[in-house]
Amino acid sequence: MPVPTYDVLLETTAVISTILQFLSGVIICRKYIQKKSTGDSSGLPFVCGFLSTSFWLRYGLLTDEHSVVLVNIIGSFLFLCYTLVYYIFSVNKKSYLRQFGIVLCMLLGVWYYTNSIELEAEKIRLMGLICCIITVCFFAAPLTMLIHVIRMKIQKVYPSH
Repeated sequence: MPVPTYDVLLETTAVISTILQFLSGVIICRKYIQKKSTGDSSGLPFVCGFLSTSFWLRYGLLTDEHSVVLVNIIGSFLFLCYTLVYYIFSVNKKSYLRQFGIVLCMLLGVWYYTNSIELEAEKIRLMGLICCIITVCFFAAPLTMLIHVIRMKIQKVYPSH
């Protein structure tokens, strides 16, 4: 049996760790289901996760990177499920639908725009840039909860503000 090369080992590790990271939403959704409510938590990380994985899926298809395609098919499916669970138990469905609608418009707009670019290298470059920007937003999305916690603490300390 041949020993896997460094690239194969690194690729496999990256795929597994990324999928495990994407599965962290299961714990959060399980709490929503148990409580039958999302409470005052934000669904933005799920929406951003769906957008990010969908864009990376597009990038993987353009570059013919099988591991990127595999990871992001799984990621897009998981984040779509998380989004659905959040919506079902959300107290503010209208606002969440608006967020998801904006994400879908962005997704379709970028997909349409990149299809209109004739040079394959330019498509890939633009899609890679968009993916990087959205991924930063995806990882920053949980910070919305931090802002909320800080506001609540300030209101407790200074109730008149």
